[in-house]
Amino acid sequence: MKIGFRMLSDFGMSKKGFKDQTQDHVTTMVKGTIGYLDPEYYRRKQLTEKSDVYSFGVVLLEVLCARPVINRRLPDEEVNLAELGKSCFLKGTLHGITDPNLNSEIAPKCLMKFGEVAYSCLKEEGIARPTMDDVIWGLEFALQLQEDAEKKGGMVSHPLVAEARGVI
Repeated sequence: MKIGFRMLSDFGMSKKGFKDQTQDHVTTMVKGTIGYLDPEYYRRKQLTEKSDVYSFGVVLLEVLCARPVINRRLPDEEVNLAELGKSCFLKGTLHGITDPNLNSEIAPKCLMKFGEVAYSCLKEEGIARPTMDDVIWGLEFALQLQEDAEKKGGMVSHPLVAEARGVI
């Protein structure tokens, strides 16, 4: 592993489910990794597509901030990345928790849109969260904002961003 690269892991609790026309959730014993767990799933013991959206929002923040989802060595208000990310987004201080390696690379409008997408995924109630199609649209728009800023302001694209453009 190269220094400075974050790897995602811990897919051990993922479940494969089948969905028919009449089923919009799966009822199950609450299991999952602290920090990624949809609060609505915890309360109702029902997994929905919006549970995955919540967890994906946590992953977005994890990538943006390059830090663990739960870090008990930090002050209480910073332990849970999802809660910290939501708070910083609402205060307009998301740049303060962004990975320093990204802060100099990411265009402010791109960061704002990326933060908006992550925040919308982390809404308490599943019904208020976007669909994954909406999440994809939002992330593509954030990428477009980044590309526009690079063209206008002469920003240098990070090699990983350039590589991702070939994937998306």
